[in-house]
This record gives sequence, structure tokens and C-alpha cells, in this order.
Amino acid sequence: VMPCTAKKFEARRPELSHNGMQDVDEVITTRELAKMIKEAGIENVMALRGDIPKELEGADRSAWDYRYAIDLVRELKEANPDFCIGGACYPEIHPESTNQKEDIKRLREKVDAGCDFLTTQMFFDNQIYYDFVSRCRAAGITVPVIPGLKPLSTARQISVLPEAFSLDIPLELTQEIESCRRKITSINSRLKRNQKASRDMARVVEISAGESDVIGKLAA
Repeated sequence: VMPCTAKKFEARRPELSHNGMQDVDEVITTRELAKMIKEAGIENVMALRGDIPKELEGADRSAWDYRYAIDLVRELKEANPDFCIGGACYPEIHPESTNQKEDIKRLREKVDAGCDFLTTQMFFDNQIYYDFVSRCRAAGITVPVIPGLKPLSTARQISVLPEAFSLDIPLELTQEIESCRRKITSINSRLKRNQKASRDMARVVEISAGESDVIGKLAA
């Protein structure tokens, strides 16, 4: 899937084939994909840039069609103004941002470009979420900010998740997990209680990270 039609012709170039077989079966534009999504009756679209592959972290991105998610949001909204488009946000600051003020400024631009709702990166301290929403509202961001919650499945995640996703886990929760270690379900029960007790959490996105069975158990 590419933004422009030029890739359709590039994919047919002879140097992009091996043993008479083209390396790419088919190329469609973003707008063509948007049309297909609409024809399939899908109204809600989550527009994410995604993480930059490690081998491209130092690459020059100036010529990229979609350097940021806002570029994809604009394209989708232009292709179908009726789409309900979601975007990502980071209560503990996007890893590529210099500070939260700048981060929220860019988030406001993404919302103005067409985002109808936002879903946060995972967090483990409700106050961080509340403070982030307050800053968003102060910046003029009025769309729903849906909290993203990650149920813990192993005690090891208390050391892996902060490094992998640039977030903090409260000391109290860390100590509770360490005291239980293999009784991780009791920790998820606490997260579930926090979810129910939290204001402004009428909607919640559960982040499975490949562990959908954990989500099922938590929702039961």
C-alpha cells in the first residue's frame, strides 16, 4: 500500500523480479485502500505510523510519504470524510518528542487534521492519565482520550515494559508484583479494580501485545 500511483509502475520493472516472478504481487494506493475499507462497511480506522524499524532509525526521512501519522490521517480523511479516525497518544511523552508541551502541540495538529478519538499508550498510574487528559483539554483537544491498559501476564514485564515502551511502573505496583511473583492474577485484579474506579474511563482499550487470552481472562 503506497500513497502514489508511481509505485504501481515501479513494481512492474524487470529488475524487481526473480525467475520471471515479480517481487510484488500488487500495489494499491492509500485512497484505493480507503475505498475498499468503505465498501466493506468499515467506518472506524486507527491511523498509526508504527515504530521505526531499528535498521531505519538513523535514516533520512525527509522523502518519506508518511513521516508521521498526521500524514496518513489527512490522506484518509480526504479520501473519505465519513471515516471515524483514531490516533495514538502518549501520556508519558512520545519517545521522539523533546518534551510534553511539544508532544501535545503535535497531537493537537493531528486532531485538527481529522482524528476523531485518541487511544493512549499503556500506562500503570491512573494519575498520569488524568494529568495528560487535563493538559490535552487545556491545549484545546476535545476528542475522547481512551485509556490503553496492558494486563500483566508475567512478573518479568515490570522490567521489560518500561524499557521497551518508555513508561514508568509505580514503585508500589512493582513491590506488589515482586511480593506475588507467580500470583500475577491478583495484580490484574487490582488493575481491573482501578479501571472500574477511574473517572473518565467509560471506554477502555485493552492492549494484548500478542496475549489475547490474558485479555479474555481479565474481561471474564
